[in-house]
Amino acid sequence: MHNRMKEALVHLGRQDRAVVRPPLVKLPDAEIASIGDAMLAAGLTREGFELREAAE
Repeated sequence: MHNRMKEALVHLGRQDRAVVRPPLVKLPDAEIASIGDAMLAAGLTREGFELREAAE
């Protein structure tokens, strides 16, 4: 699995940790935070998702 996808799964509570094997490396904390922010902006949380009207 891709390391960014693993971090997203951790954010959702689907995985305990995002372990990657070489040649992939652990993402910087700033990028992990950015992934979390993007998921929240999209309405994706541990509790599920939030349906919203599409922006026009």
